[in-house]
Amino acid sequence: MRTAAPGSARGVAAPQCPRFERLLIHCMVFIQQVLKCKPYRKALEGAQPDGPATRAAALAAMTGEVRASLAPRLGEDALEGLCRLLVCDYLPLGEDELTDWQLDAEAWQQQQEVVGSKDKLRPCAESLYATALETCPARCAPAVASMLQEAHQALATAGSDAQAHTAALNVEAAWNAIGLGEYSLYDHVDFRALFAQALLP
Repeated sequence: MRTAAPGSARGVAAPQCPRFERLLIHCMVFIQQVLKCKPYRKALEGAQPDGPATRAAALAAMTGEVRASLAPRLGEDALEGLCRLLVCDYLPLGEDELTDWQLDAEAWQQQQEVVGSKDKLRPCAESLYATALETCPARCAPAVASMLQEAHQALATAGSDAQAHTAALNVEAAWNAIGLGEYSLYDHVDFRALFAQALLP
């Protein structure tokens, strides 16, 4: 079971039920496809379609409808919350993954490199997170940097071995999120200051 990190959007642990996990994967894939759809993305960004006047007018009307429908669900606030949910609740390594890593770290790493984003929940969450961050970096990037700082603070103030274990997994998940979104984060995060604050004693 995954444990939510500080700053979690909902504090919901990743599911144990395989059927529920498949449902979550399908939902994440669907959201990612919506975010990657160019007309939908332009609608979220407020862009107006180009083309002949008649066609442009029709597309403008459709774009307005799409924008009105998507904005409450996939607007900036929603995407920031989605990034927090994914990083805090679905990117941390689970106990089964830790067990496999301890048994054979090399085999575990090789398996991580070949698992598709539609096959397992955590790779799917990583893929959706990267898409959400790419869609709205100006809003999501500061949230990602904030989650990293919160995770390090929680690790530094952990009062028990169990808390330290959970905090360490959350720190690893936050750094994983930084790595997954390095290109989207580049223009919005001061990496030199981030590394100094998070890594130097």
